[in-house]
Amino acid sequence: MTLAEFAKANLPSGYTETTDGESYLSSAVYGGTAYVTVAKGATSKVSFENANYSSLASTDFAAGFPTLTATQQGAFTGVAADTISASAFTDTDAIGSLFQGTSVATYSTDDSTATTSGSENGYYGKAAANGYSYFYTYDATKTAAANTSTKYGDTIKLVFDQTYAKTPTTTTTTDSGNTDYAN
Repeated sequence: MTLAEFAKANLPSGYTETTDGESYLSSAVYGGTAYVTVAKGATSKVSFENANYSSLASTDFAAGFPTLTATQQGAFTGVAADTISASAFTDTDAIGSLFQGTSVATYSTDDSTATTSGSENGYYGKAAANGYSYFYTYDATKTAAANTSTKYGDTIKLVFDQTYAKTPTTTTTTDSGNTDYAN
């Protein structure tokens, strides 16, 4: 265990490290004193919404809300007074990368003919009235717009585009973890 890992593992309850421990503590010497700066921490919960900003329930997803490990859920924790950066919601960053989907589907935005519109990663939803299934894809742009002043500890709104996809014969998931992060 490195000194930085030790410091992070022994923070006071309810606090988070505000310095980069790996670089900050790399110059520490045996027998010396090392300081770690901490601040009051907060953990956000997440709500799921469609592109019209209406709430989505766990039952709207075929396999329920996506599950995340405790390490992945760490992306929702930060300094309580800090606004979450818009870049955290991009497809490749801390929060956005967690919701890229467990399935790949050819989807359609047309609910009457289900004409192919594209193929994306996402999550299968429950059956739609048109004989297809709903298919949810994470929308980084709308999610960032919905969270412009969201601070750690506030509810993060995750926005998903709702399209239609051919209902899969089986829905399996390789996700491990839990949904403790969801409101």
